[in-house]
Amino acid sequence: MREINFEQVKLFIETNPLKFNPSQKKISYPIIVRIHKRLQEGHNFSNIKVLNNTINDGHHRFISLSLLNMEICHDVSGENSTKQLEITWKDVELDSVDYDTEKQKEEFSKRYDKPL
Repeated sequence: MREINFEQVKLFIETNPLKFNPSQKKISYPIIVRIHKRLQEGHNFSNIKVLNNTINDGHHRFISLSLLNMEICHDVSGENSTKQLEITWKDVELDSVDYDTEKQKEEFSKRYDKPL
């Protein structure tokens, strides 16, 4: 299993041309690590949501899939109610803070962290 560190993810985001643009200025490194691991274990996640080439839902899944060079399935999203200025991945801060609550982590662990 291929592991990733903070600097690898940061460099990847800053230097790679990515298929879709972000709509948020921060993403959580711990969430990316969990999704990255689960993808390598063969788990599937819901499609990311995209409108006008911009991700409305699924930034962490998108980066994790991109790091693994896996197919990125997406659905067309509705208009995002919190319209932001157009940003690029170079504008996105990789945050060391875990955005998932303990309850969310527990629920995801029950769903994904068991033998397939």
